[in-house]
Amino acid sequence: MYQDLLVYCRDPVRWPEVLTYARGLLTPGAGLIVRLCDDAPGDTLAYAGPLEGGVLLTQVARGQQLLTDALVQHSAWADAVLIDGLDDLTAWRSVVSDCARPCLVLPGHDSAERPPPRHIGLGWNGSLQCRRALHAALPLLQDATRVLVFQAGGHAADADAACAYLGRHGVGTLRVDSAAAPADACTRLTELSLRHDLDLLVLGAFPHVRFSEWDGATTLARLLRRADLPLLLAH
Repeated sequence: MYQDLLVYCRDPVRWPEVLTYARGLLTPGAGLIVRLCDDAPGDTLAYAGPLEGGVLLTQVARGQQLLTDALVQHSAWADAVLIDGLDDLTAWRSVVSDCARPCLVLPGHDSAERPPPRHIGLGWNGSLQCRRALHAALPLLQDATRVLVFQAGGHAADADAACAYLGRHGVGTLRVDSAAAPADACTRLTELSLRHDLDLLVLGAFPHVRFSEWDGATTLARLLRRADLPLLLAH
């Protein structure tokens, strides 16, 4: 689990649910949540201070900064960034690529409370980005009760090495073939996530060279727009 989390909640109505989810990502009995606010915190200061379970909550206002710039700046002192939605793929690319931190994305089209991630899918295609995603998600993977490795076509050997590494770190895995045509990749990953009742899908994002059908910008854009479960993206 993580110790320090930067959180941006675009819709203030969702803040209680987002805060609950954020707490589930932290090491029990410890941790700091920093909420990035669009304006001066104002009434939301009622949320600041110690929370139940030893978690501390504080807030910062982004002022005149662009949102992407503020997220990158404040992510320097966080283990991970939790976001409930950005406007476009360019903004996502900027944040995920420049933060150098795992970026957790909550679906933007519902306000349901979500459990802490215990059933996790890890997209694997041997790219530098998916390797970074594995390491970025390791604190969550070690706390999960089920971890599935979604193997892209042609990457069996890479997936063997990834599963062996996770095993040495106390993470048991189940391999699942996720190969699909590029046009069907989003649907394939979504169906697999539903079939296996996943709480979180971990993917490398925005590679400089495309490695498989599901790490291209088109598939990521569709997942960010349509996914019904949280994503963890790393560049």
